[in-house]
Amino acid sequence: MEPSRGKMMKSDNPAPDSYAVGIIFNSIFIYMVAKVPELRTTVNIYLAYLAFSDVGFLTFSTFYYIAILAYSRIKESTPLIDSNVRCSVILGPARLFYLASLGTLTLITVERYLLLCYPLKYHLLDSKRRRRRFLVCVWVLSAVLATGTSLCSDGITKLCIQWPEEGTYND
Repeated sequence: MEPSRGKMMKSDNPAPDSYAVGIIFNSIFIYMVAKVPELRTTVNIYLAYLAFSDVGFLTFSTFYYIAILAYSRIKESTPLIDSNVRCSVILGPARLFYLASLGTLTLITVERYLLLCYPLKYHLLDSKRRRRRFLVCVWVLSAVLATGTSLCSDGITKLCIQWPEEGTYND
């Protein structure tokens, strides 16, 4: 028996399984860094914040996916996207965590660069206070950018462009 064309099938999208795996393993990493003092190096602290950002992003993405499935069984129909309030409430925090992940990855990259290129200066600069300041800056900047994109996305209009035939404008 052939499944109906408009229905979502479990095998159509592996995202919920990957979301669950990502949430579980990132949570385990955060737990390990919190419980084992030897793991609290600068990079591991940054990686724990990256894992926290990923857990937040995956959680809100899962809520979004579940909400779409709850509203419509048809793949192409996403009434949740049309609602400005729901878009801001669910996708706004997801944007925050996404941008925080990017910022944290940038911090990790800069830390590794400084450690490799300037090893003696790096050990003088490395401190918990400096690490906290950078992480706070990343989260504040992420919040500002996420708020800005959430406010700007409320007025998004859809435009369809119809491309001309191939031979029409050829010289």
